[in-house]
Amino acid sequence: ERLYSSVARLISSKYFFYGVLLLATAQGVWYALSFQPSLFDETKHLEKIFIYSHHFSPFLGNQNPAWDYVGPIARDGSYFFYYVMSWPLRLVRVFTDNAQFQILSLRMLCLGFFVAGLAVYRKALLEAGKIPKAAINLSLLFFVITPAFAALPGAVNYDNVVFFLFSYMLLLGVQSVKSRKILPKTLLTLLMLGLIMSIVKWTAIALFIPLFLYITYDLYQKFGRKLPNILKASFKTIPTIQLILLLAAVCVLIGLFIERPVQNQLRYGSANGRCEKVIGKERCMKFDEYSIYAQVDAKKPKDFKPLDPAQYAIRVMGPRMINAQVAVLPVAASSQGTGALPIIQTLYFTMVPLGLFVGA
Repeated sequence: ERLYSSVARLISSKYFFYGVLLLATAQGVWYALSFQPSLFDETKHLEKIFIYSHHFSPFLGNQNPAWDYVGPIARDGSYFFYYVMSWPLRLVRVFTDNAQFQILSLRMLCLGFFVAGLAVYRKALLEAGKIPKAAINLSLLFFVITPAFAALPGAVNYDNVVFFLFSYMLLLGVQSVKSRKILPKTLLTLLMLGLIMSIVKWTAIALFIPLFLYITYDLYQKFGRKLPNILKASFKTIPTIQLILLLAAVCVLIGLFIERPVQNQLRYGSANGRCEKVIGKERCMKFDEYSIYAQVDAKKPKDFKPLDPAQYAIRVMGPRMINAQVAVLPVAASSQGTGALPIIQTLYFTMVPLGLFVGA
């Protein structure tokens, strides 16, 4: 019992969490220093950032044929990530033309977003209440040591930024739900973060909308039909200048959201802009991802019938996801695993029962 109490106190402590942050940072730095730009889609991200770094505006206008090798970048649904990340790159270029140092700087910036996100997630879970600190710390450790994710913090990608933005949204969401009154600044900040997140990575809309709908539902449960009047009155508590600035920021972000994912969906049939509809099939063949899928599609038998969603999830997607979680990425290229390291696999799969035991 004494041993259990000592272990539980240790795992529940802030120092254990500091260790998790240190481990995440060490892994990210190691990957950032050890790998060439080939992790996940890092090469694609870097190429797009470099293109945006030569333009002052986030709107590229008509697609330059010289950009076709990265796809329809002029209508990219995740354009805001590339545009924003281009500014740190421009700053680094003032001091050095060394491409490796420029890439390393961007990697460290992305690593910073990831580590900050871990800290905010922990704070959100603690404020939610009823979740043991040991369970929270172990869950974050479990996430950090997952081999398939280990490279992510040290690579240039929009997922780290989304990871941080959603952690902050989750924290604000918890505060809103636990509050007995309406927090107008919190709601506006949530809306702004959600809009930013949706143009940093357009698929993040799937995170933003459910959270915002739940908070709306929670407010309705608290205030019922009086919600519109109470909401209107709460906004009057914000100083006029602050309210004007906040509403102006919301309007700008709504405009950016409509200009890209919404307009893409309406004009090109996809929030990310279908390549062949943006620049034409012939030019799209210069884009590796498109040409590979086109070649696979061309070889598809005429009598091909896809599996139904349930069969696909059980027979294909499930096993591949499990394998990916415990596979260590190779140095060379793709996100295909080379098989799990026994010690990592053992550590990975012992964290869940240990977490349940300590959390209980």
